[in-house]
Amino acid sequence: MKSPSHLAELFIGKDDGRSTVKVFTATPTPLEEKNLGVLFAVMEIDSQEEVNNEILDIIVEEIDNHYYQAESFEVESAFEHALQKANNRLQEIIGEIGEDWLVNLNLVIGVQKEKQLVFTNLGRMIALMIHNGKIIDVLDTAQKKAQEINPVKIFSNVVCGELTPESVIFFATESILDYLSKEKIKRIIAHQTPAEAGQELYNLLADDTTNTNFAALILTKEKKALTQNKTVTALHRPALPHENQDKAQIPNDSMHQLLGKESQTAELLTASIWPSVKKGVKQNLQKIFQKNKPLVSPTSALDPLEPAKTGATSAQPSSPTGQIVLLVLKKIGHALLLLLSLLKRGLTEIYRMIKRAFFKKSYSSASARGRYSNRINNFSLGARIGKALQWFKSLSLVQKIFFIVAIVLLLIFAQMVINKGDKKSTPQEEKSYNEQMTAVDTKTNEGKAAVLYDQTAARKLLIEARDLLNQIPKDSTAYQDRGEALQTTISNQLKQVNKVITLENPQSLLNYNSVNPNVAVSHLVLLGASMYAFDSNNTSVYRGNLEDKSTSITISKPGQGEKFQAVTKASPGTAVAKLNNNSFVVFNPVTENLTPLDLQYAEDKYNIADLKIFGTRLYTLDPKTNDIYKHTKTNDTFSAGVGWVNGDISLENTISMAIDGSIYVLKDNGNVLRLDAGIKDNDFALEEIDPALTHATKIYTDENTKNLYMLDPENKRVAVFTKEGKLTAQYTSENFGDLRDMVVDEANKHMYLLNNTELYEVELQEAQ
Repeated sequence: MKSPSHLAELFIGKDDGRSTVKVFTATPTPLEEKNLGVLFAVMEIDSQEEVNNEILDIIVEEIDNHYYQAESFEVESAFEHALQKANNRLQEIIGEIGEDWLVNLNLVIGVQKEKQLVFTNLGRMIALMIHNGKIIDVLDTAQKKAQEINPVKIFSNVVCGELTPESVIFFATESILDYLSKEKIKRIIAHQTPAEAGQELYNLLADDTTNTNFAALILTKEKKALTQNKTVTALHRPALPHENQDKAQIPNDSMHQLLGKESQTAELLTASIWPSVKKGVKQNLQKIFQKNKPLVSPTSALDPLEPAKTGATSAQPSSPTGQIVLLVLKKIGHALLLLLSLLKRGLTEIYRMIKRAFFKKSYSSASARGRYSNRINNFSLGARIGKALQWFKSLSLVQKIFFIVAIVLLLIFAQMVINKGDKKSTPQEEKSYNEQMTAVDTKTNEGKAAVLYDQTAARKLLIEARDLLNQIPKDSTAYQDRGEALQTTISNQLKQVNKVITLENPQSLLNYNSVNPNVAVSHLVLLGASMYAFDSNNTSVYRGNLEDKSTSITISKPGQGEKFQAVTKASPGTAVAKLNNNSFVVFNPVTENLTPLDLQYAEDKYNIADLKIFGTRLYTLDPKTNDIYKHTKTNDTFSAGVGWVNGDISLENTISMAIDGSIYVLKDNGNVLRLDAGIKDNDFALEEIDPALTHATKIYTDENTKNLYMLDPENKRVAVFTKEGKLTAQYTSENFGDLRDMVVDEANKHMYLLNNTELYEVELQEAQ
């Protein structure tokens, strides 16, 4: 059976190289390949010790043998079984030669069966996925290692994914990035077969005059008929005792979706935790009994299969009475250690308080400072202790007992105050936190992998990862080891999928309070080159000149009781406004007047929340009567309002409206309805974003605008959606602390935002 994927290797191993590298591709039988696929590995030990080649050979041999001998034909289970066996074997090596080499170990070991890809990774390796001209760093080489390699369970995670004909995966040692950028690697790999790409990489790197070794593997899924490819030949290839660099047949093309299902298989992959348990028990017992003789033979740690049975028996007293005595002694010992610790810390704190209270005062005169300085110098620490001892000896026995009890209680209280909030996690809690951290890791990797294919799914996974991470206490060992790095990764990925555009210093055009420090503007209308702002405390109107950035008063009517509640552009040179007394006016900047506009309604009780003009018709939104009224223009007047909404539609709590032919209505909970000919479009909904859009205050679009713009003051942002409801961008700035209104000019790529009394101009751009 031919392999359903292309595997092309790159190996450059120099005799004087500063690291030991190895590339491995298994050669299974046709039946083995059909059931379990092809095993591969890219490995490096970043040193040139003689034992390195033997270690790498042992790793490959153990996993190769046990993987294809597994009883299960389920790839992930068989792979985890092989990793468990490798863990057991490496524990024996650590027992023989130590664990210093682990810090230099970097590798990717995996298996590919048809479209399925499963792998594990350690240390600093590269895993780049190229899909449709884009590249994603699966293992995030820009970050530090999430955690040090655990010598007890060296292989502790598994990543799973799928290959399709549109993508390719590139595994390599990190040293390649010192010579080739990710973009160059992408260009080389994306447009060639794996064999051709491998040969080009070899030609670029083989002539390097430094002592750097390289190893890499290019993996794609078959798209066309399979062909046999040549293996890339290595320069100065070291002869390894058990090396098998022959190739499986190498097919063509690419990787679809690396769903990082990184599962922490602690029980399955851990070799033996008995050495750690034994060591902890031994140290505690030695502290209690002051013995130096080990209670358990160290050789028991070398048996990875049955450690606890024999070790636990040898470490415990044989009789029930002995066990009870041992338990009591341990409790007493721990209590005494705690008491001594409290006494030490309490005395230290008391001494510091006394010193601060009596010996570090500031005095107003030089003579006073001199007198107290002499007293401090003469009153030495030894003298103070001597006087305290004399006083203590003068006490009666009962007084001494009560004094000691009081000091102990005081110290306990002081310890509680000092360590307030500094509660240590129990082992059970830490285990739970580690499991949560593993789930965070898994969801983060899945989210990163889904970014290229389904940003909605990626966003959901990353939010779940963030929420899980926030549940882990920041003072826990699990969080301190990996939490901050994961928090940064999740935050960066969420910015990408949420299409966040952060405006560090948005351009401030003008400030309306320059004409009156008491203005309170809340509504904007763009007429020509002037941005008019309408006062929410009265019916004054202010002009902002966008060309020279000056401000002036167009209409001044303070203190008359009426005020603007909604304003819309009516024509290129006029606006219509609704006042707080349910009356309407037309604003004309040329005459600088507000002219009453008579609008009639069939209902006596109405309360217009917003109004917009489309063509020759004025539409008014009335949540109270649950309708949108259409007023047709005749000369300079509008007809009485006619109900426009058809069907059972709730307009309760609607606050803003926009029209482009369809009418978009915003509710105070962030939901948006789209109505066509008065009928609700049930297929329309805005894509869920993060943070959720729950308190938007304005919606903006028109017939000349291709997107929907949502003003969200609570989150200091403007969210932009297509008219199909897909998120395209989020503009945010720390300066947006009081967003009130917006006007969008897509033709000139400008968005104007009113923040309190200040007008900002934002250049529209595509989110990265």
